[in-house]
Amino acid sequence: MQVILSPWQTKVWNDDHRFRIVCAGRRSGKSVLSQLTAIDWANKEVGRYWIVCPTYRQAKSIHWEGLRHYVPQKLIEKKNEVELSITLTNGSTIELKGAENPDALRGHKLRGLVVDEIASIRNWDWLWNEVLQGTLVDYQAPVLFISTPKGYNHFYQLFEQGQQVSGIYKSWRFSSYDNDKVPGLKEDVDRLKHELTADTFAQEYLAD
Repeated sequence: MQVILSPWQTKVWNDDHRFRIVCAGRRSGKSVLSQLTAIDWANKEVGRYWIVCPTYRQAKSIHWEGLRHYVPQKLIEKKNEVELSITLTNGSTIELKGAENPDALRGHKLRGLVVDEIASIRNWDWLWNEVLQGTLVDYQAPVLFISTPKGYNHFYQLFEQGQQVSGIYKSWRFSSYDNDKVPGLKEDVDRLKHELTADTFAQEYLAD
């Protein structure tokens, strides 16, 4: 399957920082980028790969159908809808996880990690420092952090860290207008601009 990325997705895709942070508006294409990134990692290097969302239910509703759509059938060894995992023919696994059960995330070795809607994850600093970072050390695994903003919380701090000139973190901000793949999206977002409060529109669609 050939997928054509939008300009903003291509910019993030081609970047080689270990920790990439994307602040993006709704319908900007961030979930698709998350799925394609995990698939690309798993296809290139055998290992375990996770997409973590605030809850298990969110992980399923946001990513399960997308993963099943984008992973080429010839690469699939088996799918487990109960555990929300896909095993590739090369031995890699892509698994969907919820952050509400941190003890279930301990004791694993990851080759790559995507954290989606990170701004809505509770107790993030503890989860990152006490649980998730430990899953990355064996392979110095890369991470894609991606979310719509939610005020000046931990995601804002992470984004600011990625704005530094040097280091292993890199961050970008993209609005809903940056998605040129959905017909009529611009017109619909224009309509919402007049229906929502200025603050809500700026946060949810301008990723401000």
